[in-house]
Amino acid sequence: MGVTRIAPHRFRARYTVNGVRYNVGTFKRKAQAEEAMAKHMWNNKHYPGFIDIPMQENITIPRPTVIERFKSAINNIRANAKQKK
Repeated sequence: MGVTRIAPHRFRARYTVNGVRYNVGTFKRKAQAEEAMAKHMWNNKHYPGFIDIPMQENITIPRPTVIERFKSAINNIRANAKQKK
């Protein structure tokens, strides 16, 4: 499943969820087929990764601060030391 080449300059986008095949369509470019399939999956309520919230553009995920990363590294070192004992 996914994006497959069916002829020169023709790509088919399709996928299967819970035994149901969804044919998204055929496209001239592979990138167009991949984008269409991703949008279809995002809007399909039966797809396992479906999230029932409105899709927003340019969502930024905050990066941890230097102090948070340092604390995480120290905690990992301590956890590894306890496992070795």
